[in-house]
Amino acid sequence: HGRNDWFSRETEGQLHQSPGGSVTSYRGDAINERSIAAIAEETLSIKAKKVVSSIDEGQFLLELVDMQSSLTMPQELRTNGPAKFWSQINAHQFPNLKNVAVTVLSMFGSTYICESSFSHMNAIKTNLRSSLTESFLHYCLRIALSSYEPNIPFLVQNKKCHLSH
Repeated sequence: HGRNDWFSRETEGQLHQSPGGSVTSYRGDAINERSIAAIAEETLSIKAKKVVSSIDEGQFLLELVDMQSSLTMPQELRTNGPAKFWSQINAHQFPNLKNVAVTVLSMFGSTYICESSFSHMNAIKTNLRSSLTESFLHYCLRIALSSYEPNIPFLVQNKKCHLSH
């Protein structure tokens, strides 16, 4: 019912179609506050389409309006933070919004990993070690980028010393 109320209030004024095909509402000569918000949302949907080309822009805008009308979601976002908030969002209720949000949130983590990998590779493959084979460099990078930490005391405890004869 929220979408229809918003649309009926918007259509009380005159509708004007721009050369690009977008429709904006005017009240006399001034653009009303709702129209500015609609233009901002339309711009957001265009940007979202650039990030995830498979989204349905119309559905994206409807999901955005539904989310903006929620009384609890802004507080959940502030309390939980973006990563946890978007992981808990219902993918059936907000499929387009969640898809864009998860894509944008994952960009920064993968950029960090990529930058970190290049930094490690540059540190490993210096001018003095330029003859490293690709497979040996791969093993060195796996060790450098791994977060695995072996339990050395446990490993040593289970090994027996071999004394020379």
